[in-house]
Amino acid sequence: MMNKKIVILTNIPTPYRSKLFDLLCESNITVIYCAEVEPDRLWTIPRINDHNNYILKKSKQIKGKNGFYFHLNFEIFKVLNKIKPEILIITSFNPTNLIAIFWAFYNKGKLIYWTDGTLDSETKIGFIRKLIRKFLFRKFSSYICTGLGGKKLLKNYGVSNNKIFYSNLCVDNKLYQFHKYEDREFDILYCGRIVDRKLPRMFADICNEVNKIRKIRVHIIGDGECREELLNLLKTYSVDFYYSGFVQSDQLVKLYGTSKILLLTSEFDAWGLVANEALASGTPVIISNKAGAANDLVANDINGYVLGNNDIEEWRNKALKILNNKHLWHKMSSNGVQIVNHFNYDSALKGIVDSIKILNR
Repeated sequence: MMNKKIVILTNIPTPYRSKLFDLLCESNITVIYCAEVEPDRLWTIPRINDHNNYILKKSKQIKGKNGFYFHLNFEIFKVLNKIKPEILIITSFNPTNLIAIFWAFYNKGKLIYWTDGTLDSETKIGFIRKLIRKFLFRKFSSYICTGLGGKKLLKNYGVSNNKIFYSNLCVDNKLYQFHKYEDREFDILYCGRIVDRKLPRMFADICNEVNKIRKIRVHIIGDGECREELLNLLKTYSVDFYYSGFVQSDQLVKLYGTSKILLLTSEFDAWGLVANEALASGTPVIISNKAGAANDLVANDINGYVLGNNDIEEWRNKALKILNNKHLWHKMSSNGVQIVNHFNYDSALKGIVDSIKILNR
């Protein structure tokens, strides 16, 4: 199967996909990155193996209205002409990827589409971009998504079930440190970019409501344009909190286990990898139903709760339900570790391999 020349074109190196891409490169798949980093990403760039990896130089990056970056780099023509892949796996529809798609059309290469998106995460894309998707979706031979939300998105574009394959987002679960309920310094954790779409004001309001009934200590990890607003709100509400700032992924593994629960508020999230990280540390998760990981990874009364964004009182009640019931916390903590262990690199790799194998049928 891997005797064919296969290329994956993706945006930038990320901590959460570096190990998976290393495994793919060992299988003789080439990974091409549109750029080395994006301006608003603070993480340390993972080590990129020279073998079967290529980072495009001098990529033009344009920030879209939704806060995400588009990449434009005509060097992709030169690189693809050199490699001459028979199968091209596309991970977005940014300009560099569109150039690569037309390269595949011209050279009669087969195309696979790999998306982290969901119906909710793509509601804000404009008419022209939707039109491009509707046209191009018919040109792919198979499709990869991260979960149920991605499958709904693909089916919405008319993709049949037998062409859809799962490649779950995951972390190295065994690295995350577990602590007993009694040894956890913080009650509630916020971890991620502190930007509008993560609803930091809603997070602060929930903490305020919980704090009125039970005095809590909150841990804030991350950075972003709404940082000062979030911290000032917590001060105004007299919520005791500690702000760690941005923390690199190799240090995060030690921190998730110091909080009793994670709240993942979000207007939309393709997945929400912080949920994986929290569960791997035995930390129950209350997650917005607008995050892709909801329902795939978090189940009500099992390892947390999936809630809508319009009811702060319900978020307060569910947070208190877990915090005030040590037996329930232990049950959810144990369930969370067991469930997240099924989201691993072996299963992620299998979905990609299966999406390629179907092209040989």
